[in-house]
Amino acid sequence: MKTRLTIILSIISWSLFGQPIETLIQEAIDHHPGMKAMQLEYQAALTKADQVKDFPDPTINLGIGVLPVETRLGSQVLKLGAMQPIPWKGLLQSRLDFMVAQAEILSQRDKLLTKDIAYAIRTAYAELRYLESLRSVHGEKIELLSGLNELSQSAVRSGKGNLSDVLMVERMNSMVHSDLNIIDLRKETPTIIINRWRGQAFDLPINIVDSIALDQNLSGYQDYASDRHPQYEIYDAQIAATQSKVSLTKLESKPQIAVGFDYAMISGRSDVTIDQNGRDVFMPMGSVRIPIHTGRYQAIREEQELIQQQIAQKRQATQELYTAEIAKALSTIKYADSEIQKINGLKEITKETLQLLRSEYATEGRKFEELLRLELELIDYDSVILGYRLKKELATAIILKYKED
Repeated sequence: MKTRLTIILSIISWSLFGQPIETLIQEAIDHHPGMKAMQLEYQAALTKADQVKDFPDPTINLGIGVLPVETRLGSQVLKLGAMQPIPWKGLLQSRLDFMVAQAEILSQRDKLLTKDIAYAIRTAYAELRYLESLRSVHGEKIELLSGLNELSQSAVRSGKGNLSDVLMVERMNSMVHSDLNIIDLRKETPTIIINRWRGQAFDLPINIVDSIALDQNLSGYQDYASDRHPQYEIYDAQIAATQSKVSLTKLESKPQIAVGFDYAMISGRSDVTIDQNGRDVFMPMGSVRIPIHTGRYQAIREEQELIQQQIAQKRQATQELYTAEIAKALSTIKYADSEIQKINGLKEITKETLQLLRSEYATEGRKFEELLRLELELIDYDSVILGYRLKKELATAIILKYKED
């Protein structure tokens, strides 16, 4: 557990140097208990292979003649027998292959969880970046309103303005401060999300230093989403397990052979004299269990074939989902870029209009309400642009789910 001094030093370090997204993601992956649990579950599944590679246990029988069976050579006082089942050739290896195939289904789950963690961190990070930028925009509003407050008071003193103009500025200033408090409250949720994944105190500050960016080669993401995503490796492992199950079933339907012996201890007869009187009996034994009712094996094979078809359909549905997610995200980025371009054009027009209104108010004290509205609107354009940049970063986070490791 970190000491208070360590936490303080960490906060100071993060404040000075910042916390890149990829660093936070790696911290979350290294910490996450679920990741470790999946790895342990996979290792435990692999040990099952060692549980099926041995021969079946032999059967040993012991009989004591409480009421001895009489034979020509004497009474049978004790009988000992042993029987060892002999698996059909290849059966043990087939069982081993099936257990390994079952374990391999679990081998890629940690990669899926890694991508989920990275996506959660990126979206929370983008939200924090947006809120901190929005806070800066509200800071610009406060500076603007402070200047307009002085301007309106000066106009009142000179007899060109109205007291209502001053009150209007004060009311807007109060609203902006309230919005700042709301922004600070909104920052708590993404901060908690990031720190929860990292195993840190929920209120530990996150210092934003970068934005979420894409590589230039977008086709790489699409190819990965279509063919190389870890989910497909899980599907392949599931199909391999069904194929292994079919092979195992074919061998399990073969005759089951066992070999062994029976040994009987005989006490000699006292009433007669015969050759080999009291000779013990040793008899090699063998057995074959022949499966006659094989319908269950056929049913298992049919079940596995249906499961393979099901997995193939799931794979196709997953490919369509992943590629559609990328296409939708790219469309969102394109739309956001066009909106940002449009708003930048409106900003230029608004700036030209404001120059005229500022001059008119300074000379005549008229149209203050219109001036205030346009001044705030000009800054609000920046807020809208930030909103579209957030949409771009969230869409980028979706595409980065398909970044090859």
